[in-house]
Amino acid sequence: MFGESVLARKNPRRSSFTPLQKVERVQMSRNDFCKLDQASGGIESDLRWPSISFNSRNSLGIIEWMPSGVHERLISSFIGRHEIAREDLPKAVAEHVGAVGSQRIGGFTGQYQGSKKEADVLFTYQQQNRKILYTCAVEIGFSETYEELVEDAKLWIEGQHDVKTVILIKVVEDPPYRSPAHSLRDDEIKGLGFPDSSDLDTSLVVLEDQADSFGRLQIRSLTWVGKMYAFLEIWKANTGTGNAERQGVRKHFVGGTDDEIAELDIKLGDLYPIDARAGDKRLPLTWERLRRDLEGARYELAVERCRDTLTKFAEGEVKSDDPDYVDEL
Repeated sequence: MFGESVLARKNPRRSSFTPLQKVERVQMSRNDFCKLDQASGGIESDLRWPSISFNSRNSLGIIEWMPSGVHERLISSFIGRHEIAREDLPKAVAEHVGAVGSQRIGGFTGQYQGSKKEADVLFTYQQQNRKILYTCAVEIGFSETYEELVEDAKLWIEGQHDVKTVILIKVVEDPPYRSPAHSLRDDEIKGLGFPDSSDLDTSLVVLEDQADSFGRLQIRSLTWVGKMYAFLEIWKANTGTGNAERQGVRKHFVGGTDDEIAELDIKLGDLYPIDARAGDKRLPLTWERLRRDLEGARYELAVERCRDTLTKFAEGEVKSDDPDYVDEL
């Protein structure tokens, strides 16, 4: 079957550890997507990943394997700050609003009819008749390109009429990751004195340039995480055409200047259809919080990448002299 063949082709053969984040986009028909979805149903019912989505406008299936901590940390930033904001709302309002992570939904219309999509965070509003509206989506891209994130914004805004706001966050690693061990022999790896992979932790990670908090991270003199940049954009529907468009300027919260990121101004009214008094309250999420969460995730990512490589060497699944070995993040 189509679905089983795709999953078999992409499902890692390794059993002792989980692959790092990988997003695969496959051109397919709606019928093929349904087969793939059915083939993965047992996995999705018991495990969170892989996540499978479908964009009907361009007939594209999206398969997302286990995400990295970079992705998960930023998701938790939004959900955690939302819960704090919710506690400060009047009870009559608070009981109608919510935020969920990684929930796949359908019900798209127009050129996106038949699509299935999972946002990293969805803000929801429950009406008096118990109908739940999806009112704002957050999409975070690390493996995804900026262009793919923009396509997500268009899908949400133009395909879900209740979604009024989409928040895009793009994290860029420069240069793109390649395992630093790809050209080393087994004896060279052993000579670096790595501990057992189970004993690796963030205390072993060294920031190469102490003046650059988001510079390269090393373990045993090998670079496992490159320099990072990150920016945020807010997208809304054009009041005339209904098409998705960026609001204001891009905010570079890592790698930008202080005047570019003076204030993160996301009002609750951007997230929910609530009255002006409650809607003027701000989501208590600061640039500093986002930077701090991303900084911590980088150290965890360095450990996971290093552990992933050492495990592959130990299991004999990577040849140290193979110049084509590239970690597919």
